[in-house]
Formats: sequence, structure tokens, C-alpha cells
Amino acid sequence: MQYKFIISLLLLLFITAGCTDESAKPKDYYLSLVGESQHWRIKGYEIELSEDSFMAGNGFLDMKNEDKYMTNSFDIEVRAVINDVDQIIQKSKWAGENIDIAVENTGKILEKSYVDKQGNPITLEDIKKVYLVLKWHDIKNRKEQQEQIELYHAEENNFSWGWFKKGKSSTHKDIEMVENFTYKAFV
Repeated sequence: MQYKFIISLLLLLFITAGCTDESAKPKDYYLSLVGESQHWRIKGYEIELSEDSFMAGNGFLDMKNEDKYMTNSFDIEVRAVINDVDQIIQKSKWAGENIDIAVENTGKILEKSYVDKQGNPITLEDIKKVYLVLKWHDIKNRKEQQEQIELYHAEENNFSWGWFKKGKSSTHKDIEMVENFTYKAFV
């Protein structure tokens, strides 16, 4: 008799434990993005969104087929379309004589959470696009160069929510994502 009571109690606890409202919890997002353009590749560019902080950066940027590339100016601008507004989320600028830009780190920013017009922290659903704009001076050809690398585009990326799984998008970008520290992945 006691055995049946204990099993019933455990079964009841097990059933009610699964009835929590996950949608009420604030969500944390982590993206590790890669992309490339004609002359550049970027790997591991990270974006972390949470209720109280926003981090972007730590990307590894390298110039294709170059071990050394000298210039006198180099700008990196990471932009995002958030709630239909195109804005800069990270910017770095180098200037001076003989700057080797063949291999660079994007650096990182850490701020309080980005908020929408109502003061609520943004979520991944609010971000429509993330892209990188690179500008540098080509000393040999004496002209300014500019390229853009698309890192994330919400309309092209379909996510399967579940355990970690890694794949490529139709635009050949790898994406890894975590929500509430449960891996989600691009399929």
C-alpha cells in the first residue's frame, strides 16, 4: 500500500514538474557567426543577448591569400537591422603608417542590454540582419576599398529548436545558437 502511494506521489511530481511556463522566462541567445567576401573571411563572430547584457565581437578576420597586407587605414563596422532600424553595433578603426591588416581580431563590446521602444530587451526575433562592412586603403592601387560580409539574415535562416546540431545555410554560413543554454542549431 505504501509502495503504491510513493509511486503515485512520484508520478504526480514528475507530471507537474513538466508544466512550467518556459515562455515566461527571459531568453538568452548566443550566436557564433562566419562569413566571407571577395577578399575577407570572418570566423567566430559572437553575439550574446540576455535580459541585462549585450556582447558582440571576438571574431577572427583574415584577408584571403595574404600573409601580410600593409595599409594606412582600416575600418571595421558591424551593423544590425534591429526592429527595422539599421544601426552600428560595433566599430573599430585603425590609422597610421604601415598597418598590417592581413589578420585581425574584431575586438568586442559589452554593454547593457539593447532595448526596444517599450524598454524591453531585444530578442533574436527582433534582429533581421547582421553584417560586417570593411573599408581599407589599397596603397598599391591608391584607392579606397570596401566590402560587406553578411553574417546573419533572419529570412534565410531557418532554425530547428532542439539539441545542438550544426549545418550550413543556403548561403553557406555556419551558425550555432543557444537559448537558455540549450543548444539550438541551424538546419
